[in-house]
Amino acid sequence: MNAVTATAATPEVEAFMADVLAGRRTGLTLGNHRVELMPGTYGGALVVSFEPAADEGPAIGLDRPVWGEAFLSRRGHTILGVKRVASDWYRNPALHRLFRRLQAQGWFERFERVMFYGPSMGGYAALALSAVAPGCTVLALNPQSTLAPERVWFDQRFAGAHAAAWKGDFIDGADGAATAARVYVCYDPWHLKDRLHAQRLPRHNRVDLRLPFGGHATAQTLQSLSLLGSVFDKALEGTLDAATFRDMARARAQLPEYWLRLSRRGLHVPRQVRCLERALAIRPDHPAVLAALGRLDASALLRHLPAKAAAGVRRDELVEPAAAELPPLPALPQFAPVVRGRRWPPGMVTAERLPLVYLNVPKAASTTIQNHLLFMLTGRYAADPSAIYAHPGLARSQEAAPAVQGLFDRQVAAGALVFTFVRDPGVRAYACFNDKLMHSGPHSFTAIRESLVRDWGLRPPAPGQAATLVQQQDNFLAFLRFVEANLAGQTSIRQDLHWAPQAPQLARFRRHVKIGFVGRVEDFASDMAWVMHRCVPRRLPDLQFRPWRHPAAAYPFEQVVTPEIQACLDRIYAADYAELGYRPGRKPPPEFDAERVTRAVRRGSAKAR
Repeated sequence: MNAVTATAATPEVEAFMADVLAGRRTGLTLGNHRVELMPGTYGGALVVSFEPAADEGPAIGLDRPVWGEAFLSRRGHTILGVKRVASDWYRNPALHRLFRRLQAQGWFERFERVMFYGPSMGGYAALALSAVAPGCTVLALNPQSTLAPERVWFDQRFAGAHAAAWKGDFIDGADGAATAARVYVCYDPWHLKDRLHAQRLPRHNRVDLRLPFGGHATAQTLQSLSLLGSVFDKALEGTLDAATFRDMARARAQLPEYWLRLSRRGLHVPRQVRCLERALAIRPDHPAVLAALGRLDASALLRHLPAKAAAGVRRDELVEPAAAELPPLPALPQFAPVVRGRRWPPGMVTAERLPLVYLNVPKAASTTIQNHLLFMLTGRYAADPSAIYAHPGLARSQEAAPAVQGLFDRQVAAGALVFTFVRDPGVRAYACFNDKLMHSGPHSFTAIRESLVRDWGLRPPAPGQAATLVQQQDNFLAFLRFVEANLAGQTSIRQDLHWAPQAPQLARFRRHVKIGFVGRVEDFASDMAWVMHRCVPRRLPDLQFRPWRHPAAAYPFEQVVTPEIQACLDRIYAADYAELGYRPGRKPPPEFDAERVTRAVRRGSAKAR
């Protein structure tokens, strides 16, 4: 027997296998997991149950019922339940070997009906480990299909040092789902990551159970509606379909959490208020709803009021007469009406029907981001991705046309997500140096290169020749010395945004608009997936695809940088290192807190590190 199908022949394992094959109640602890068998009545099905991820808090033990034990036992089903101590996505080789051994013994074939069942992390396990019982049924509630970082660009929580956990058996739930007779996947289509995980599963046997605005808590939502048992029974019988579930799920409007999630998707503040009022009508003391109502920006609220009320308004005037019995809310401060027709700063990009406003920071994946925005809008990239800056499908704030400026007025007033991306200052400066000066393509700075050759000692290699490492370092240092003098106003050449520090660019935007999210180019796929999750476009681009790439540099940045070069970078980009979460002279921090950096950028703090 090979290493995949065998498990360590310890006395505990052998005793467990003997009890399982004999149909006796038994249990086995394997590290952070415990497997328990509870025989059912004759004619019942076998249900293999997996728990979801653990809530944050102190570690918990294994002395508790398995997931769904109570209602499964009432139905007379045999239960093989797997419990966990930590949220490790059941990546336990000993557990995997045990399931392979049960498969080799033909134990799953003894049952006429077999269902693998679990929510979230347990949904992944149900999908992946169902491979040991071909022809079974799977009921997965808002599952992850896998967290192997090379397979899911949109979910990178196991990237880096944690990626080693995704080696070995049962890596991908999509592989296990392909062997099942029927796979029921319940998810919120407005929850982007859950939707993308569900869409990775094979289509030939998949039944999508869509629960809009159920969030990443479809099991709790169904349980609150007393529908979880009915959904389980119909799935096990094979009589559940998408249309039937859609009719059942209409009852979700009875839950205040549904209206709370719906309010978070609203772009117009009055609509958000109406949704929150519906939630309070169901449960007046709901803490999350009250907190959401309190967080609504008062100035944004007043933008949507009639002009006659803009001079002063009370919060109680914003509710409809039918909601007069709701608890009183504090009065709003007075704000001046929003000034229309103002000119927005250059560098902002948006489009009609796309609730996003991108703040363009050159050399921080700006070409890629704008091509992805166009794809979300039209379903295709620009014919010439490098010419995206002139594409008519996107609106740019430097255009003085009243229609364009009015579009930005409407987008910002409606609450569109304003986002941008930043990049390691040294890597960004090196990219500018290579793309704009060392290469002579259509987008290079020819006149500036000639000036640097004449006045700053730049010595680019002759056409057809490659620069040596020393030449590359000398040329990069000459460029940095020019940049330092240029930013100090000591040259006659324009101060270009391609090499200007990023923090002052964000400060310029911040004077006009509230920045909602700052992502990092080094984590582009996962951070851009967060942006897409906020707006949930109908057309989803592949964020690992780069529509446009400049020619590669002769040497990587890590090989070129010297102490003298790094010292120059530290002086030029001190503001970036202070505000954007990067560390001068060292690699970027392994854990980038986008929310923390976003808060720092909003308030202009120099203490984000």
